[in-house]
Amino acid sequence: ATTFPAVISRDSAVTVENMSRLSVGLDYQVIRRDVTSGGYKLDEPFEARSMDGCIAIDVTPWLSPFVTIGASSARHSDTDDYGDSKAKWSAGLSFNLWQYEVKKPSWMAGRLYIKSVAEYASYQSANVGTEGDSMKWTEVSVVLPVCFEMFEDLSPVADKSLRTSLCLYVGPAFSRL
Repeated sequence: ATTFPAVISRDSAVTVENMSRLSVGLDYQVIRRDVTSGGYKLDEPFEARSMDGCIAIDVTPWLSPFVTIGASSARHSDTDDYGDSKAKWSAGLSFNLWQYEVKKPSWMAGRLYIKSVAEYASYQSANVGTEGDSMKWTEVSVVLPVCFEMFEDLSPVADKSLRTSLCLYVGPAFSRL
């Protein structure tokens, strides 16, 4: 253990005046995929779930590198139980390719945009299935979602006490486990 000396110095190496370029969020995923190994499709689909926190910084108004860190667990076909959660992390880039500001009707004020997201993710799970196996897997994904984001400060029906937004998206995705 260590002692954290909070009284030694109140100054920091870097002082930030404005945090508007920073985005943080939470993500929960349920993963279910058909898997092919050695040219053969496995009988049971691969199933896993993960939860993580995300932090991104806007390098430019249209480019944001991001990282996530959290936990993941997998399920084997011989049991209904998920294994023990282990580390999950990822890194990627998000590009805003096109956007349109929606102002009318006012209750739908927000931003419609097309993004491109590329991500590399690493997952782990322990005590999977009746054999208690450990699993590690990686995923590379490229997504081209169409997004609609509503901002509380633009919408007359949103709670003005919070600085939040809600993003809904659909679109094609390519993923390789």
